[in-house]
Amino acid sequence: MKVLHIITGNDDGGGAKHILNLCLNSEGKMKCTIGCIGGGALYEKAVENNIECILLSPKSFLGSEAADCIAEKCFDIVNFHGAKAFFLGKFLLNKLSIPAVATVHSNYRQDFLNSRMKHLLFTPLSISGLRSFGYFICVSNYIKNLLNVDGIGGRKFVIPNGINLDECRVASDASAVRSSLGIGEGDFVFTMVARFHPVKNHITLIKAFSRLRAEFDNVKLVLIGEGSHRAEIEAASGAGVIFAGFRENVLDYINASDITVLTSLSEGGAPPLVVLESAAVSKTVIASSVSDMPHIINGGNGFLVDPYSEEDIYLKLREAYLHPGTIKAMGENLNRYVREKYSIDRFCSNYFEAYKAIVEDSKVVKP
Repeated sequence: MKVLHIITGNDDGGGAKHILNLCLNSEGKMKCTIGCIGGGALYEKAVENNIECILLSPKSFLGSEAADCIAEKCFDIVNFHGAKAFFLGKFLLNKLSIPAVATVHSNYRQDFLNSRMKHLLFTPLSISGLRSFGYFICVSNYIKNLLNVDGIGGRKFVIPNGINLDECRVASDASAVRSSLGIGEGDFVFTMVARFHPVKNHITLIKAFSRLRAEFDNVKLVLIGEGSHRAEIEAASGAGVIFAGFRENVLDYINASDITVLTSLSEGGAPPLVVLESAAVSKTVIASSVSDMPHIINGGNGFLVDPYSEEDIYLKLREAYLHPGTIKAMGENLNRYVREKYSIDRFCSNYFEAYKAIVEDSKVVKP
């Protein structure tokens, strides 16, 4: 089966990793090509990994160029990812002779909270684009329910994220990583990997961490990521908070920490990729009790928190700090759980089965 994934070429978040995982691990099931809307981080990463790519301009969707390219290459199905792809899909779907599906990676109502103007302009356009589709792949039950609540009809498949634990390798020694950040061997390190965006809720975490830092001066909070709200978050930070910027090798930094933190107000993916990456190096997590997370994180493999409660976050940070032996066991439990439930093979097989069902269904629907 030949699949074309359409997404913005500058995506460097969870959606990009989701597609790369699918393209790199689906051999024998399907041949994946990425149609990048413009260049950027994802396009460069795909080329580096020898994944076939097609560069598409937004204008190509308005005329016949994109449709002609898809027909010429004989794809069996087109999979759209992200707000821009959803909106441009409106202009392409009626020109296709093959089925199309939208993978919804996040709460589309909150994608543009970092800018009032973008939120007011692009959110309705994204939702309008979504309403054009008849098939959806939802990365969690939370996303499926969100589409249903908003009256966005169509056939929906729930496919959680997956990871190939056997190919997750740490490149840099934990001591070297700590030293590069000015962290001592005796320090206790919390790490959060997330873009600087209001939905990721960094400031509430920083407030909770500051309370812990007032009690224990050997705690550090490492923030990995970039985003338009970085300056605001830096201004709210105090002692012990380290801004590491964007890092390609996030696994090295998770491995060098004691525990991972994710205090998002919402999470589309289940589990979020950073939870899977933490499991890969047997690190447990403190994660928001949102989306499908209560069905994934339990008392034996991690901590759940109310992201709106500074007090709850502080108490979980403190509990983790005071019980290093417990969090080590939790990390090992999380590794076992992820290996059983969220393997890359299951992830790719779920996609393949969904595509097969959509292709067959579209044959029945067509006159």
